[in-house]
Amino acid sequence: MTPIARVRAYVDAHLERSLTLDEIAAAAGIGKWTLVARFREEVGTTPHRYVLERRLTRARELLEAGEPCVEVAYATGFFDQSHLARAFRRRYGLSPSRFVALNRAATARGAATRNLGTP
Repeated sequence: MTPIARVRAYVDAHLERSLTLDEIAAAAGIGKWTLVARFREEVGTTPHRYVLERRLTRARELLEAGEPCVEVAYATGFFDQSHLARAFRRRYGLSPSRFVALNRAATARGAATRNLGTP
């Protein structure tokens, strides 16, 4: 498994807690600045941005499954519900609660879930 593949697996396995660059680099088995450069080259983004995107994707999945916003925030490594709401709004253009309401309305009509896209 390549160092970048190890990072991806490590991040996915530990989304619920705070992750430092040093910790992620140790999981990859390379130095943190080497990690940043190689990660950006291979993935096209920084490790920090990758972690944030994975958290938001997982949060969206949990919200679609009907989990409460506050539990979703903690399950995906956000400090609190407002931290999740700010990041979610920045990424998707609407709050988690609005997303849940739209998802429920679409489900009630039998329509497909609103496609918010991922990078």
